[in-house]
Amino acid sequence: MGICETDKFHAQANKSAKECKKIIAISNNNKEKLNEIYSQYRDKIITIPNGYNPDVFYQENCSKEELLKSFNIDEKYDKIVCFAGRLTKNKGVDILLNSAKIYGRDNVLTLIAGYGGEYEALNHLKKKLELENVAFVGDQSHATLRKIYSISDVCIVPSREEAFGLVALEAIACGTPVIATKQGGMVDFITNDVGILVEKENVQQLATEIQKVLSQEIEFDKTYLQNYAKNNYSQEILMDKLLEIYEEVRKD
Repeated sequence: MGICETDKFHAQANKSAKECKKIIAISNNNKEKLNEIYSQYRDKIITIPNGYNPDVFYQENCSKEELLKSFNIDEKYDKIVCFAGRLTKNKGVDILLNSAKIYGRDNVLTLIAGYGGEYEALNHLKKKLELENVAFVGDQSHATLRKIYSISDVCIVPSREEAFGLVALEAIACGTPVIATKQGGMVDFITNDVGILVEKENVQQLATEIQKVLSQEIEFDKTYLQNYAKNNYSQEILMDKLLEIYEEVRKD
């Protein structure tokens, strides 16, 4: 975006902020940033997190072997570590690959779903690190992602920067614990009961926490994870909150 386009965007955003009744942030971190940018409108800014669709993301009883065969993976693995998302620098998949060099075992598969500008570079890194048990499976439908989450022992969200982290919430809804960086909205909803937060760029810390989950040194209750997501972050609940705000504004 050029300078002129940026100036136009900021001018329009400021006009909207001035005229609107409420400004909705999707996380506390997002709210802090909006408070800085639109400090004169702090009283308008509220937080309503993103929600997920419980009709799409839930724990599915599916065959691990059959799903892996659909990706042309014939080997059998006891443990699966997964990532889902765009393959961009901000998503930190290179950090996951470097961690896989530490936690990797013959019985552990790291499954990476998604595509993006870093695809070739990440495949090159995989070869450089000689990671035999890492599979890139490309973009997948929501139905397939649900299956991937459901057969995985842990989902990794190693983002360098993240506005909210909806993938983490979707994985939790499927009964899969999450290890994520302390970024964006993930700080708000990833508690010790549903996952682990680590520092960004910390390869060793990420590998250590993954090993703890895979070895069951740290255990999670799958039923609790599913209920936690559904009872707090389903789209229906968050839409009700949004409607309450609209009703308040309408009455003013």
